[in-house]
Amino acid sequence: MIRLICDPEQVKHSIVNLTPGQSHYLSRVMRRRSGSTVEIHIPSIGRYVGEVLSASQVQMVRKLPEIAPLSAYVILYQALLKQGHFAEVVERATEAGVSEFVPLVTERALVRSVSPQNLARWKTIAREASEQSQRNLVPVIHPDVGADALVLPPDVTGLLLDPDGLPLISYFRGLKFDLTPRIALAVGPEGGFSDGDREHLIQAGMTPVSLGPQIFRAVNAGAFAAVVILTLLQHA
Repeated sequence: MIRLICDPEQVKHSIVNLTPGQSHYLSRVMRRRSGSTVEIHIPSIGRYVGEVLSASQVQMVRKLPEIAPLSAYVILYQALLKQGHFAEVVERATEAGVSEFVPLVTERALVRSVSPQNLARWKTIAREASEQSQRNLVPVIHPDVGADALVLPPDVTGLLLDPDGLPLISYFRGLKFDLTPRIALAVGPEGGFSDGDREHLIQAGMTPVSLGPQIFRAVNAGAFAAVVILTLLQHA
């Protein structure tokens, strides 16, 4: 069943008013007509079976059971990458279970800031990836921050992906959390973090961890690490 994530503001008297992009996707791309059924997910409200009334409206018919929450709330601090690769990070890591993104400006990064256009594009990609992967939420994408200015909230467990770090499995072995843990994960650019950036992140409270002896591309590392973390905590 096609799944659309809609904002609460789009709902009025059980009628969901689709955005132009959703309307185009539903009627032009997926070719759904009046009477077709779709799944509507409204964050903070719930999931519903919907009946298509027109290209721009869906009637909420009945509520569906909630999807079980993920085992952790992962915030990905991803170093900015060249040639638009950050968009690939957003898509893959959203599907892997990341809940927030913070673009990280690092010493080795060729890209030094995020334009409003790129930020808007990444938010669209995050929404589409959430729909594709049946997520409960659309990840938040924050403005960029410098690695030398990073401050972690006190309730977050900070991890720095580093080939010389402690294996993730060893780090999480025996750890217990009373509530759903909030994990901040920092991933560097191609070639890794500089010594200076690494020191700043450790001082900010991040512990170096690794995925093992393999070296992953920066565009993939965050998604792979998120899957490992969520799986380890699910079975903890």
